[in-house]
Amino acid sequence: MNPSELPDRELDEMLKEWRAPQAPAHLRASVFPQSRAPWWRRSIPVPLPVACALVILMATGAWRLLTVDSGRSELQPVSELRPVIIRGQHVPN
Repeated sequence: MNPSELPDRELDEMLKEWRAPQAPAHLRASVFPQSRAPWWRRSIPVPLPVACALVILMATGAWRLLTVDSGRSELQPVSELRPVIIRGQHVPN
């Protein structure tokens, strides 16, 4: 038996018997909260510029939707269509 193996064997035996200590209660509570909020009360962290851009896009979309609807009532269908071909000066008629 090699004498250099003896401390490793003793260490292996000690490691088999060793148990890790339990985490403190306050640490466990902060990592694993017991009560979770319902899905409709949770918040999604959104950067401020992204939130501002979304608000501006939604406001612009609502404004465009309202202004386009009021402009469509003034449009009338064409009663008679008379197409005219306009040629450039370099093309003979």
